[in-house]
Amino acid sequence: MVADYNKGITSGLKDAIDYLYPEWSNKAAGIVSYGSTLGITAEQHLRLVLTVPKVATVGTQPGI
Repeated sequence: MVADYNKGITSGLKDAIDYLYPEWSNKAAGIVSYGSTLGITAEQHLRLVLTVPKVATVGTQPGI
């Protein structure tokens, strides 16, 4: 999920969310990431992207 340079989600994932907008709309999602910096940053970016199709995400859990 983590892109090397911009610390965000990959373009393929963003395209999938945009293309399948009706299927993603008003659904729930859990996000799992790893990494102390890149994973958390990508997770936050994905949460922001998922607000457009109104996807409810599970609350943030502390990093281990």
